[in-house]
Amino acid sequence: MTRRDKLLSMLPLCLAFLVLIAMFLQFLHLIQFNRSYMLEEKNELQVFTKQIIWAIRPILDKKDYKTLKKYCNDFNDDEIRITIKDSKGKIVADSKSNLVFDNDNIPQDSINDNKVSKQIKNYKETVKEKMISYETDITSNSGNYQLELTISEADVMNTLLKAQYNIILFFIAGFILVFILSIYITLMVKIPFNELQTSATKIAKGDLSENIFVPETGILHELALAISLMAKQLKNQINDLQQLEKFRQEFIANVSHEIKTPLTAILSAVEFVENNYYKNDNGQESRCLKIISEQSKRLNSLVNDILSLSLLESRRSMSNNEFKEFDLGNTVSNVVNSFENIYSEHSPQLRFTQSAELKYKGDEHLIEQALNNLITNAIKYSKSDYVDIVLNRIENKIVIKVKDYGIGIPSEDAPRIFERFYRIDKARSRALGGTGLGLAIVKSIVGLHSGEIKLNTEVDKGCEFEIILPYVNE
Repeated sequence: MTRRDKLLSMLPLCLAFLVLIAMFLQFLHLIQFNRSYMLEEKNELQVFTKQIIWAIRPILDKKDYKTLKKYCNDFNDDEIRITIKDSKGKIVADSKSNLVFDNDNIPQDSINDNKVSKQIKNYKETVKEKMISYETDITSNSGNYQLELTISEADVMNTLLKAQYNIILFFIAGFILVFILSIYITLMVKIPFNELQTSATKIAKGDLSENIFVPETGILHELALAISLMAKQLKNQINDLQQLEKFRQEFIANVSHEIKTPLTAILSAVEFVENNYYKNDNGQESRCLKIISEQSKRLNSLVNDILSLSLLESRRSMSNNEFKEFDLGNTVSNVVNSFENIYSEHSPQLRFTQSAELKYKGDEHLIEQALNNLITNAIKYSKSDYVDIVLNRIENKIVIKVKDYGIGIPSEDAPRIFERFYRIDKARSRALGGTGLGLAIVKSIVGLHSGEIKLNTEVDKGCEFEIILPYVNE
């Protein structure tokens, strides 16, 4: 899963988490509200109780139950219920009951008292709604009484239940929104984005026949449309560049071949004249023929190098190179041995060391050509007594080193040493027959094998070229 897919997947989860947090905080708020409400009601009951006691004590002193009943009836429509009992536990006044009194101002037990008393006695057990009650004793001249104040929590509980219901609805609506958002992100963002990325990746890999996926709607429509237009323009430019590159390669190849034909004829003619007419002549004509021969050979080498570079560039543009497995150590050894009889006794001594036998899959002829160019440069230009060629494998890399101990390369020239036609000492390079393409060819060969080449050098201490190739043990 890509980082983008993880981010898009995390977005609905984060929203769902926020919905849960909001719901949890709302429930905490309700619980806190309920506690605060209960505490406030209890405090109000205590204050209200003191006010009632102050009002009914004179009535109780006279034992005037009818007046007491009228006082209690004034609270009949209120949420609070007032119940007053005598010392025997009989109800003498109740704000929610209709007691009947006889002529002596005494409640009649036979009619309603037992019913009311039973109702009050069983009140907390039979009534399902939650109550807040407060009881206290009252001392008067006519005896001791008990005052009970009760407030129903039905309205508060209904409010709390309604709030809980709203929170649940909010919770459900939030998760439905998160679910819809997840579907939207998947269908309108994630899938189109992946399709867009797949199309762009194929084009980036060279599949110019691929078309950019453009969704009909959604937030990616305009972006995909712009990328599609850019891709079409890019395809046209790439096609033009490919045609131009093809034309350039064909032109170089054709011109080089056309030049090689007269060059071969010139070299053959010069060689024939030298061998048959000016073999032992040291005159002006012989020197002119020598100049023609040397420059023709140099021009022939230049044409061969240009053809090699052109061939390498065309192969690098191909998606598949037909590499074969070969013994790399044996190949390097053959290249080193091929120099034994070429140069004079004043040439540097070549020393080859190998850590282990290595099988490598690549183009053996090109590897030989790269090593041949490096060793030739070391022999021609280094002025070193020795040239070490080392073949080694370090983990999953193959390293081929060509190291001399000669004059080295100045630091200002080292970064440009692999450029085409770049020479450090132009006069000396021409005198020795260099074309300025040898190291550029080496770099192209190494690049064709997905490797890299490095140069470590210091003036008067020599040069060390490292060819680093990927090693795959199949």
